[in-house]
Amino acid sequence: LASQLLAGRGAGRHVIATRHGVAVAALAAYYAESETERDDARITVLLDGTPLKVIERRGASGAVRFDIPSEQLGTKQELVLRFRLEGRARYAYAATFRGFRPSYSGKSKRGWRVYHRRYLHAPLRHRGKSIGVQSTSPVKNATLGQRVEVEVSVSARARKESALIVHEPLPAGMALVPNTLQGGFVHHELQDGELRLYFQPNRYVGNIRYALVGRTPGTFRVPPTRLVDEQDRSRVGRGEVTTLSVLGPGEQSPDRYQLNDSERYALGSLHFAEGELGKALEYLAPLFERKKRPNERDLAKMILWIHTAPEHYDARRIVAAFEILAVRYPDLEVPFDKILVVGRAYRDLGEHERAMLVFRATIDASFLSDSQIGAILADQGQPLGAVDYQEALWWHYPGSAEVAGSLFATAQRVYELAPQWRALAKEQRLSLSWMPAREEKPTRVALIARAITMLRFFLAHHPQSPLADDAAFSMANAYLDLKRHDDVVVLSQRSLSVYPKSDFQGSFRYMTALGHFWRRDYAKALEHGKVVAESKTRFHRLGKYILGQIHHAQNDPAQAIRWYSEVKQHFADAGEAIEYFERKHLRLPEVT
Repeated sequence: LASQLLAGRGAGRHVIATRHGVAVAALAAYYAESETERDDARITVLLDGTPLKVIERRGASGAVRFDIPSEQLGTKQELVLRFRLEGRARYAYAATFRGFRPSYSGKSKRGWRVYHRRYLHAPLRHRGKSIGVQSTSPVKNATLGQRVEVEVSVSARARKESALIVHEPLPAGMALVPNTLQGGFVHHELQDGELRLYFQPNRYVGNIRYALVGRTPGTFRVPPTRLVDEQDRSRVGRGEVTTLSVLGPGEQSPDRYQLNDSERYALGSLHFAEGELGKALEYLAPLFERKKRPNERDLAKMILWIHTAPEHYDARRIVAAFEILAVRYPDLEVPFDKILVVGRAYRDLGEHERAMLVFRATIDASFLSDSQIGAILADQGQPLGAVDYQEALWWHYPGSAEVAGSLFATAQRVYELAPQWRALAKEQRLSLSWMPAREEKPTRVALIARAITMLRFFLAHHPQSPLADDAAFSMANAYLDLKRHDDVVVLSQRSLSVYPKSDFQGSFRYMTALGHFWRRDYAKALEHGKVVAESKTRFHRLGKYILGQIHHAQNDPAQAIRWYSEVKQHFADAGEAIEYFERKHLRLPEVT
């Protein structure tokens, strides 16, 4: 191993630390066993017969390294290096050629690419803290003490059998900032104003970043970045020559700072969070006008929040931001006060229909939010308090679909609570600053009457509602519970004509027959009952049953049995009535 190292390694070092350690150990063992301690000689190095260096050897000593000035190399195609030994010694040598071309085409060999080396501003700071976004503004003229970020874009992969070395020259007037070097290298060195970065075999190089600080004024030409194969120095890749100036004391850089989109967004967000809406708008407005917006959701939110403020009102941008949020990010909740300004913006732009839709949606959302208090009261065992609150809440909102639907649902709830009136009488009624407590004690009749009042209010104000026919049927049932049979007949007959396409047509016809039956108007009851019995609605069995009841009431057993027989499997009363009519018995006067 030592012989191989001495023969082929050259004057460099191994990139991988473990490999370098093995080489050092092998050479140390070799020299420990050799007879170098007996060396006593003078070695003269000659180039084409001209002496370059005289090396004195006395006992064991280390390697000697020296440079040959370029002017001594001349322009010959071939050079002969000779060694003149005087005395006793063994020696080995290696020669490495290095040079600099004043011009370079920029084309790399072997598929390795150095795309660019860019000198950039350090990240901007706000209130003494970095905004956390990399700058892309180029630096051509740095001031003394200015920090400059350097980005070297490389595309290369080391061979499987050999490491790769990146040589990155630094500008002469600048110094490397400690602990700023970033990349996928395993080892680095800083020698003679040049960074040397060592990458393991089969490792991708990628981008390299580091920071410099200006120390010496002047304009400095920086040699290109070089990629060199560790084993085969003919495998190379090169970048381009760059130039960087460091200005003198007190001089201002003529470089104009170029904000990128990420910096605009970060600065705008910081000012927005601090309540400086005007400054935030300076950064965010240009981003919002782009077709491709960074962080679109939060950007649109900030634009909407800013322009809904009175001092920054802008109807066009409000509408644009709102539509982005409404269509693409419907999960974002817009506060009530801001949504009102959105409606105003639509109105100011002449889009009155959209303004109406926004206002209506706002009303519905607010109503649903306020209605949650009623649900909480119901969960806490105050059902009447929930009803009182919900009823009072209606008077503060216009009759939108949500409000109307809630009114109908609450009326149904009151009707359901009627049988529980004794337990409800013990409940302490809710009292609010805008809603005085009800003093009357609930009764079954009072609760049903209250439900009827709510349903009547619903039908009067929302006659075209899809729930109108349902409300009318519920109201007819409530009248029936109160034995207000005349009202049952009037409401049911009117509903037949008002809701001709309703699914409750059979229900209204049945309720009409039932109302006439309880009024003992059997002729009309039979008329409507037959229509129900002969229909294909879900009430046809009830129609047959009531026909049996009507004939039963008229003391017509034959007809009563006929209709009861058709529904006796569905109504127990029908079977019992048939049994009553068909029972044969003899009654005799009591004999004493």
